[in-house]
Amino acid sequence: MPSMPMAHNVKPVKAVPGSEPGIYRLRIELEMHGDWAVKMDIAGKVRDRVVKSMRFQPGS
Repeated sequence: MPSMPMAHNVKPVKAVPGSEPGIYRLRIELEMHGDWAVKMDIAGKVRDRVVKSMRFQPGS
């Protein structure tokens, strides 16, 4: 959560393949709703890291 650095410690999770090629699913438990920076480490023939800002709201 960029607005509260060092305040939240979310454990890493592994994504599992979804129902279509190139689609992956995962579940994370966040301590509160709001804006989060989600870091995704991609491993395979090519390694990469993607950081995406996402807003999580109650009921979503």
